[in-house]
Amino acid sequence: MKKDGYHGQKAIEIPATIISAYCLKNPLVAGAYITNIGYYSGPPSHYRVYHKGIDQHILVYNTAGEGWMEIDDQRYDIRPGDFFIAPAGKHNCYASSEKKPWTIYWLHFKGPMADAAVASFYEQNHSYLGNVSFNQHRLKIFDKMYQHLECGFGYDTLTHVNMILPQFLN
Repeated sequence: MKKDGYHGQKAIEIPATIISAYCLKNPLVAGAYITNIGYYSGPPSHYRVYHKGIDQHILVYNTAGEGWMEIDDQRYDIRPGDFFIAPAGKHNCYASSEKKPWTIYWLHFKGPMADAAVASFYEQNHSYLGNVSFNQHRLKIFDKMYQHLECGFGYDTLTHVNMILPQFLN
């Protein structure tokens, strides 16, 4: 299901019934699977707040512009090349800069392997913020996942997309 939103936004939300049927019961992807995926380019009013967190992790990768994010009581400034992971169940909020709006690629993901990956990232970095230099290959992986999901939510499509997810996360 495509979401409506900002001009230039691309967003897909996979229905819970589809996730239950094709991800949770699929041993190939039940450990880590996408629930939402999208892209925003330059929305100066982009702001999200999750007071009690949500039941999935959120990954946001900024390729241009600026913004900020807060998890629990820790605030981080976001610059090009930065990414952050908002862990499931934790208070978080984030927003684009009004003067230099960001361009972000984002996805929501969950599962026991996803939980372990997020915990490991935090243990290694003592932060939910990271930085990777711009990488066209990484964005091609994202685009490939998105394009497949635009075609539908069949078993084969979701298996393929979720097996690509670890390549995007690395």
